[in-house]
Amino acid sequence: MRGFRHGMQRGPFLGRLYSLVMLAGYALLYPFAIMEQTVRLRSGSSRYYFSPARTAVLGVSATKGAWLISAHASADPGHGEGAALRALLLPVIVTAADEGGVAIVATAANRTLARRYMAELPGLRDVGRGFPRGRRLRREPAWVHRDRP
Repeated sequence: MRGFRHGMQRGPFLGRLYSLVMLAGYALLYPFAIMEQTVRLRSGSSRYYFSPARTAVLGVSATKGAWLISAHASADPGHGEGAALRALLLPVIVTAADEGGVAIVATAANRTLARRYMAELPGLRDVGRGFPRGRRLRREPAWVHRDRP
C-alpha cells in the first residue's frame, strides 16, 4: 500500500493514475491479497528476505527456468534500505543462479530503478515494457566451470 501511495507522488501521469487505481483496488481487495500472500509464504518455491532492521524486503520465487525477484519494498522508499538489502543478497543470489544455470528476472517500477538495478547487477538487461508498468529485466546465467568427477 505504501508503494502505491509513493507511486501517486512520483513519475508520469499514467503511472500516478495507475497507482491511484491500484490503491483504491487494494483497499477493496485487501482480504484476497492477504490470502494470496499467505499462499506465497507457505509455498516451497518462494523465499522472502528482510533487512536486519526489517525495513526492507526482497522476495525470490522459483518459476520455470528463472528466479523471479519480486516483493521488493522498503518502509521508507528513497532512503537506501532497499539498496543495502540488495547489496547483501544479490551476490549470493547471482552465485547460486549461475551454479544452477538459472536466469534472474524482475520488473522495475520505472526506468530510473531499472538503470539502478542494472548497474548493481552485472548482466541484467532491460528486455522491454513491464506489465502493468515499469521495465522487465532479465539476467541470463553466466557459465560456471564445474569440476565434476
